[in-house]
Amino acid sequence: MHTVIVAGGPCSAGWLADYLKGHPFDRLIAADRGLDLILEAGFSPDILLGDYDSVSDGSRIAAMKRKGIPVETYPAEKNFTDGEAAMRAAMALGATRITLLGATGGRLDHFLASLQGMLVPFAEGIDVRMADPQNELRLVRGSVELTREECTGRYVSLLPLTSRITGLSMRGFKYPLEDFTLEMGSSRCVSNELAGERGVISFSGGIGVLVLSGDRW
Repeated sequence: MHTVIVAGGPCSAGWLADYLKGHPFDRLIAADRGLDLILEAGFSPDILLGDYDSVSDGSRIAAMKRKGIPVETYPAEKNFTDGEAAMRAAMALGATRITLLGATGGRLDHFLASLQGMLVPFAEGIDVRMADPQNELRLVRGSVELTREECTGRYVSLLPLTSRITGLSMRGFKYPLEDFTLEMGSSRCVSNELAGERGVISFSGGIGVLVLSGDRW
């Protein structure tokens, strides 16, 4: 079950509409101002949650309630973000894949909290990703195969989310590696590229964030 979460960060409604049309999903969750983005993109959420401190028009929330869409309300002064609440809701509803949109390009504290928060569903075996018009981020361990078709841009980067990634091999890439230890803080695996149509990244220990990206221009 693929659940898409739309948060309230900077996001074009046009891009969001194209993304949702091009990536089949089973459930759509609006986190606070994500409701505005979803409605402007021509979709309707399956669940709405948040403290609603940034939704542009309270009547939109009332309209969701009239439609029978579940609305969960939290106090503004709480000890978790709306994004965390949305990911936990997705997990509780049985998601096997979670994609977080509208979580980049705004406040860095919220972005970093969302990135670290992805570790919670990931630890339960859920495929968890974050995307915007320029990037796709995935949490990975073990082995992952990439094709040129699925890459957001020309660049493939891998960064550790643990103290190190061990036994790292990158085959089918412009800059290959074999049995390498990638330490946190190293930029060794930033801006690699596929050498052909596909490549394989594998490692024996650690957790990484795989970033598929392209230059804005």
